[in-house]
Amino acid sequence: MRKSVFRFYEELNFFLSVDRRKRDFEVEFEGQKTLGELIEGLGVPCEKVDLILANGQSVGLDHVPREGERVSIYPVFEALNISEITRLSGRPLRTIKFVLDVDLIELASYMQAWGYDVHFDALVSRSEIIAISRKEKRIILTTDPQFLGSEEITHIILLPREAPQVQLKKIVEQLDIQP
Repeated sequence: MRKSVFRFYEELNFFLSVDRRKRDFEVEFEGQKTLGELIEGLGVPCEKVDLILANGQSVGLDHVPREGERVSIYPVFEALNISEITRLSGRPLRTIKFVLDVDLIELASYMQAWGYDVHFDALVSRSEIIAISRKEKRIILTTDPQFLGSEEITHIILLPREAPQVQLKKIVEQLDIQP
């Protein structure tokens, strides 16, 4: 029987039992089981995985872990460019979409003109913005630091109160995306 240490990140934790979420845990296995087999066996669908690191090296689902190897399993990255690393899928697992708070009307227009998928409604409340973000998997863009206190938010960028061009530049740089 061999053992490796596994760690799942971000939304992949939703597929795990509570005692295995957001922490390292040992996985015991026999024979030549691949990471794909082990990950599926833990209840995590492989199609939700975008990157696997074994002892810090990018590997595929066909990798057979060694005794004591540390395996880190990641979903799609939205704020980090991993294009130089071996990705498991040939394309991102989802498109980047945004929901903007009521103070960002100029930025909403600017982003729409550049072709970004933007949801903006000047009449929505903070709780409605959070609900839209969760339901539609949208990144919240805001200048209001009070949003940061909500545990319901999974993706948010706090923007400076500056011209929309400056705000868009910050978003493009932080997410490493292009118009």
